[in-house]
Amino acid sequence: MSTAEQPAAATSRSREHTREKLIDAAFEVFAEVGLNAASVEQITERAGFTRGAFYSNFDSKVELFFAIADDKYTRASAGLQSGVDAILAEALPVGHPITADALETIVTGVLGLTVVDSKLALFESEFEALALRDPEIAVRYAGHTRAVIAGVAALLEAALSRIGVRFRLPPEQATRLLITAYTAAMKTHLLAGGGDQPSAADLGDVTALALVLTERMPDS
Repeated sequence: MSTAEQPAAATSRSREHTREKLIDAAFEVFAEVGLNAASVEQITERAGFTRGAFYSNFDSKVELFFAIADDKYTRASAGLQSGVDAILAEALPVGHPITADALETIVTGVLGLTVVDSKLALFESEFEALALRDPEIAVRYAGHTRAVIAGVAALLEAALSRIGVRFRLPPEQATRLLITAYTAAMKTHLLAGGGDQPSAADLGDVTALALVLTERMPDS
């Protein structure tokens, strides 16, 4: 890198650092008080910046909301593949037969990599409510949701294929049903005062649905 390029690279790193801190701070504030009640001042104070830093990175709180959603999905995606490999190795050691328990471990394990904790559940509820109130935001929200489902569907389809199992429905449709069931189960678990790790009983509906939605591949 030339001497002339160094200041530009430093500025870019600094801007990215500021943006990341604003995203992290806003996630906490939005989860605590919601989008409407959250102020730019609360967010920037939590991040340790000024209003100027906010508006040099985001046009509005809504733009920041979508940035948080993208950030959460990107971070989750980064560890999904290695997580899937670990889940497969644990659920179905080499030479072991495919069982309902193994299938349950794989499906709930992959969905669990998305980590629906209490703050994320609150954020997602706010996100959905925001989309329901605004048709323009709803279009963007739907696009984000489709991208998330497509990514998880690809991982689940590949993981199941490696053990000779496939979905009975198109993978994205089956995954959408599983994510809906998993999210509902996690919210019920959290509302009951449970921690971030659900029990097998909490995920009973997800397991039953996974068994209905899958089948062995021919000659497997």
